[in-house]
Amino acid sequence: MIFNSPGFLLVFFPVAMLLFLSARLRPWRLLLLLVGSLVFYQLSAGSGQLVLLLLCIGWVHFWSGAPAAVGNGRRLALSMAVPAMVLIYFKYAAFLLSSVGLDGRLPTFKGGLPAGISFYVFHMISFAIDRYRGDLPLVPSRLQFATYVAYFPQLVAGPITRFRQVGDSIRRITDFRPTEGSVWSGLSMLSVGLAAKLLLADPLAELLAPLLKSATSLDRASAAYVFLAYSFRIYFDFYGYSMMAMGLGTLFGIVLPRNFDRPYLSLNPKEFWRRWHMTLSFWIRDYLYLPLGGNRHYVRNILIVFGACGLWHGAGWNFVVWGLYHGVLILLYSATRGAWDRLPKGACIALTFLLVTAGWPLFALDLTSFAAMTANLIQGGGVAADIPTVGWGLVALAAVVTFGVDTDKVTEVSVPQQPWYRLRQAILAVLAVAAVSMVEGSQPFIYFQF
Repeated sequence: MIFNSPGFLLVFFPVAMLLFLSARLRPWRLLLLLVGSLVFYQLSAGSGQLVLLLLCIGWVHFWSGAPAAVGNGRRLALSMAVPAMVLIYFKYAAFLLSSVGLDGRLPTFKGGLPAGISFYVFHMISFAIDRYRGDLPLVPSRLQFATYVAYFPQLVAGPITRFRQVGDSIRRITDFRPTEGSVWSGLSMLSVGLAAKLLLADPLAELLAPLLKSATSLDRASAAYVFLAYSFRIYFDFYGYSMMAMGLGTLFGIVLPRNFDRPYLSLNPKEFWRRWHMTLSFWIRDYLYLPLGGNRHYVRNILIVFGACGLWHGAGWNFVVWGLYHGVLILLYSATRGAWDRLPKGACIALTFLLVTAGWPLFALDLTSFAAMTANLIQGGGVAADIPTVGWGLVALAAVVTFGVDTDKVTEVSVPQQPWYRLRQAILAVLAVAAVSMVEGSQPFIYFQF
């Protein structure tokens, strides 16, 4: 089950909402959220074994880090080791073995990557480190901790949330009462996210599928289309999921942190990573970059953290190269900052967007195919693909929405007295109806694979 499926929108979400708001069930809200989240995960992952895996990792992690873990290095190491080792086994074992010529020498998981494992492992690790540092004033109960890890709006594809961001909401969930403003905001984010996914990301993905299969033979114009279309596809896909997650979090009383801040309007690559997948960027900064020494070893640490960022996204050299590419972009910006910052604002935005866009197809192609397509783009050659007019029209529409529309403002808390209130409601209603009409056959969110 995924957010953009009929089963979720027509059954799970309304039933869960009604049970959550039931006055009789209010004392059991936290348990209800946990059980509902585990049911959601079972339906999403398609395996009760993966639900059991999540519970076991969480239990061992919480038990090994007990309240006395503040300043206790041994407990920190133990509580981090368990989820980290599970992540390495499921996500990286096959890649690591094949990289050293030991394919098949050790047993690896054959059932595919457990849904959301990269996200919930990072939740646990941040919890352990914050507890070690004394950044958690109160240690949660087992039920509160389990709900934090398994909370269904964030479970499968983030955002990467820290307990101190949501702990108070979890503790006070029994007293939560939705207001007109919170309901408006939550449903608005849900509608915008659904529209971004179903009206832009999915149609672009459908057009891209045959082009990516023949990427090595595309001519310059076709390759340019793939770069641009994939850039907008991945943005609206992940932005759409994040908005839906935030909307659901708002409706269920545990508000999730913002994950995007119009990243394609960034003036440089460094700013881009403060506005794209913000919860991952800040997680890497606080739990990896700063402990490594931060700016004291700038070049080394930038390459390490972006190499790790690439590897977090996927177990493959294409992801590692993508991460290192972004590290190099940031280093190049730092070396040329004086000249770069003197460029006109529009030129800075365009240059950053094109440089970021140049790396995105590495998410879908191996290094050989990516290199061949890039060579055709630069040098010419290849065969023109049959790209329908609607394909270029979708790219143009995506560009207009990306650079010209602040979709976040549409979801702000609103009251009837504010200007354009009714118009905003009408626009969101139209978007929601149009998106729901295309739910059947919608594709999974691209970040589910991470």
